[in-house]
Amino acid sequence: MIKTGMGGIIYYKKNEAIFSFSGPSSADSPFQSEWLALQFLVNAFCKSTRKEHSITVFSDCKEFVQKVREFMTSSCD
Repeated sequence: MIKTGMGGIIYYKKNEAIFSFSGPSSADSPFQSEWLALQFLVNAFCKSTRKEHSITVFSDCKEFVQKVREFMTSSCD
């Protein structure tokens, strides 16, 4: 069994951290852990009182980054 954890930070502009979290994950893989963390952050972002129009996501999971790039490229065509 793989043990995974997840964490994330939402920054306002460049240096103001406005939300962070970390903890264990029920994910079976690093990819799934990244996906769960992204879902959590997007939900927190959408419920936030700050109404920005975009977010930038950073990940240390190469497979996750590749899948997001594939998705974004196919969605923009």
